[in-house]
Amino acid sequence: MAKRGDSTRLSTLSVPVAAPEDPFSASPTAVNVQFSAGELRSAFRAKVWEPHLRPIIGFALQRAKQDLSGAPVTVVLLSGGSANIRWLIELLRRDFDTELNQAEILTLKDFQEVVSKGLAAECARRYYTAEGDFSAVTYNRVCLILDPDESGHEIKKFIPRDVSLPKADIPGVLLPSASVLTAFRDRSMRWRVHLDRAPRRCLNYYFLRSSFDPNDIQNLQNVEEKTVHTPKNFRFDPDLTLELGVAEDGTATPRFIYRQGRTEADTVAQQGRPFFLDMTTGDSLPIGKAYLGLDFGTSNTSVSFVNQTSIQIFERRSQERSWNELVDLAACLPYPLSAPLAQYVSQTDPARLATAGRDFVESSLTLAAYTAYQEYCTLKGRAETRILKRLRKRSAGPAWGLFKDSMEQLGSQAMFSAAYRELLHSELKREIDNAVEIMAQHKHGKATEEMANPLRVVHILANIAHLAFGDNGFGIFQHVEKQRFSVNY
Repeated sequence: MAKRGDSTRLSTLSVPVAAPEDPFSASPTAVNVQFSAGELRSAFRAKVWEPHLRPIIGFALQRAKQDLSGAPVTVVLLSGGSANIRWLIELLRRDFDTELNQAEILTLKDFQEVVSKGLAAECARRYYTAEGDFSAVTYNRVCLILDPDESGHEIKKFIPRDVSLPKADIPGVLLPSASVLTAFRDRSMRWRVHLDRAPRRCLNYYFLRSSFDPNDIQNLQNVEEKTVHTPKNFRFDPDLTLELGVAEDGTATPRFIYRQGRTEADTVAQQGRPFFLDMTTGDSLPIGKAYLGLDFGTSNTSVSFVNQTSIQIFERRSQERSWNELVDLAACLPYPLSAPLAQYVSQTDPARLATAGRDFVESSLTLAAYTAYQEYCTLKGRAETRILKRLRKRSAGPAWGLFKDSMEQLGSQAMFSAAYRELLHSELKREIDNAVEIMAQHKHGKATEEMANPLRVVHILANIAHLAFGDNGFGIFQHVEKQRFSVNY
């Protein structure tokens, strides 16, 4: 993991740390001791990574294989205060090279905020309509393993008998993680499952948190009771029916129905012992206008604020094709366009949406104008031109004018700017002309934000720019270092 010389450098790099001379004294005297980076790394690896983090991460990756259906892990997102310890990245690459060999490890600027922001966004997402509720949601997947007559554990697929039940296509999974159970507060949930053999004597059952191992005591939920005994002298149904009732406080009561009768008196069933299901509890709350996410960490606490209106807008846009296309384009356009496009897509304040759209339109027209003009300059030779004189400022109108003049001069000789010819077709040209005029009026307070929102033109310019730069790389210099002047350069 470390290069040669790293150990020596880490052992010499140290800082003074105030420590109590006698930690068991009521008022200890503080002394300064040197604490090296090497000692910190050794302590993190020996006390945190190896006994705790590595086994948990390995278990999570192993558990995820079935959900991924053979697909590789492509992204690793580090969050939380401990992610500031950059050795975590190197340890992940070292110890999980096989599992993460195709994954990109992303580091966030603010490790602490991501958890609280996610909490606030999820609360707002669930509550932004009257049907939303966050008071009866499971934390982890609920798995169930059955063992009829102690013949062996069977991991079977559970088929919901109610269409409103969350559906899990993975055998052994009863409820997916984050399942909302609000609709089942006053009625039981039911599934049917086909076993290889009928439980004529007894049925061992194991409710587990995201695990398929009945011996996994850490994730077993019905710890106190795991067996129900079968009544005698009746005929089994082809499928076993599981009935699960969940109270408001999270208490789950299982009931196994061997034969479904026309009435309750004719039904043959056995009830299991109640156990606690990992889920949020509490009464339904009124719809809020804003939400706070709190993440209480060991070294710091973060608070994030999310407005309900923002979530409504994001949720609505996620269903619209045009907005989804813009989100995709923001990830592949050159940076001078992707940055303002990302700002426009993420903007939820109606008062600022028009301004964000104008920024993207101005950036797009400017880049198109510069591209066309520079290509024209490479072809004009020594001929003089005055078309650049029109670009007195970098706003939509002058940039659009320079672009049209440059493309007119280029004519059929355009290569790098060829894709931009689409903008000069009569229909698209008319839309951009109108948008440029309205944006100029909005800038001077003569048009409303709703009138000046250039969604249609943003969509046109983003798609044309994607065509223009699809085969033409647009790069930047990275890691440029200033060097001392030398006659050799």
